[in-house]
Amino acid sequence: MAYINPSFAYSGYSGYGAQGAQGTNGSNGAQGSSGYSGFSGVNGAQGANGSNGAQGAAGTNGAQGAQGLKGSTGSTGAQGATGSNGSNGAQGATGAQGAAGTNGSNGAQGATGATGAQGAQGFQGNQGSTGSTGAQGNQGATGPVGGTSSSVLYNNGSTASGNSNFTTDGSGNVTAVSYTTTSSEKNKTNIRPLATLIGDPLNVTNSLSGVAYDSTIGLSAVDQIGFIAEKMQPVLPQVVTLDGSGNVVGVDYTRITAVLVEAVKELTAQVAQLSAKG
Repeated sequence: MAYINPSFAYSGYSGYGAQGAQGTNGSNGAQGSSGYSGFSGVNGAQGANGSNGAQGAAGTNGAQGAQGLKGSTGSTGAQGATGSNGSNGAQGATGAQGAAGTNGSNGAQGATGATGAQGAQGFQGNQGSTGSTGAQGNQGATGPVGGTSSSVLYNNGSTASGNSNFTTDGSGNVTAVSYTTTSSEKNKTNIRPLATLIGDPLNVTNSLSGVAYDSTIGLSAVDQIGFIAEKMQPVLPQVVTLDGSGNVVGVDYTRITAVLVEAVKELTAQVAQLSAKG
C-alpha cells in the first residue's frame, strides 16, 4: 500500500466561531510502477533497495464543514467618557404679551394738605395802547322848541317839532285834528269785490257784537264802546291786529267801514225789492 504523508492532506476550512470537525482523508494515490528486476546472476550480495516511487497526486479537498455554532456575546465594554457640552441653541421668539390685569381698587384719598402761604402780588402789567376812536354816531334830533309837554314830536325838516293839536296823554290816547289812512289805487293791486274775501257782508255785520266796557289801561277810561278783538278774529280776521308772537292786540276800526258800507248797500237792495212787491 502506498504511503501518504499526512502533511499533504488538506483539512476543511475553519468555520466562523468554534472550529468545525476535521474533514475525511482523501483517497490514496495510485501506486508507482515497480522497478525492473535485475538479471539473475550469481547470487551475489543482495542489491540495494530501489528508490521510492513518486508520490501519488493529492486527493481533492473534502467538502467544507458546516459552520460552527455562534460564540456567546462578549461582556459589555466600559462606558466611554462623557462628551463635551454642545453650543447653546439660538434664543426662541418672544411670546405674545399676556392680557392686561384688572385695575386695582383706588386707594383712599389722602388728607387735604394745609393751605400754603399766599404768594406775593405780581408786578402790575404795562398799560395797553389806546384803542382807535370809534366812528361818530348820528346826531340826535333837536328837542322841541314849541308845543306843550304832551305834544307828539315829529320831524319837521330835520328839526323835532311839536303841536298842541297832536298830543298824547301818556296812557295811549292820542288827540289829533284828523287821521288819514293811505288808500290810493296806485298803491293797490288785485282789486276785487269785498264779498269774494269775507263772504256776505250783511251776514258778517250781523255776526259782529258791539259792547260797552271799562278799560283797565286808563283808570278814567270807563263807559267805552267798541268790539272784543278775540271775538272779532274768527268773524273778520282782516281787521284784527296781532303782535310778533301771534297774540291779539286790537282792532283796526277804520277798516270795518268798508264792511258796513257793503252791508248797508245789500240791505238797501232788499228793502227796494220788498217795496216793489208792496
